[in-house]
Amino acid sequence: MSKILPRIHVYRILLAIAFGAFLSGCQTLQQVQLGTAGIDNQYKTAAIAVAAGNSERMHRVFEADLRARGYQEVRLLDPETRKFAGTDLVLEYKDEWVWDFVYYLHSLKVTVYDPKTGDIAATASWGHTSYVFHSYIPPEQAVKALLDDVFAKIQKK
Repeated sequence: MSKILPRIHVYRILLAIAFGAFLSGCQTLQQVQLGTAGIDNQYKTAAIAVAAGNSERMHRVFEADLRARGYQEVRLLDPETRKFAGTDLVLEYKDEWVWDFVYYLHSLKVTVYDPKTGDIAATASWGHTSYVFHSYIPPEQAVKALLDDVFAKIQKK
């Protein structure tokens, strides 16, 4: 009987450690840094510089999000386009998708450029802190949260 009791305590301790590791791994990290460029807050048009390797799904997610914010026109541009006449901002992103039980968005990096100068207005990143323990956040939710933060900080500038 005395040998079983210590084993139960060991299992409880291991279970508590595993649960703590699980909870600490289910986090996402998001941060925004402002660049040197200033962008007019009266946005009407946007352009997305399509980087190689980005998913078609994310093009649609970004376009839908920008339209929901009131952008009347959203164009797709060639990769690495920083300057583009006739638009109020240029947005570039890089998405990383990972296979687990499902294919999920693991991380996202966004850069917003002043279309007149090509200078950076803001850079932002969102992502899971772990490849092992994570949640399956829909890309629409991740894009909205990240762009909410980006535009809030740009407008305060």
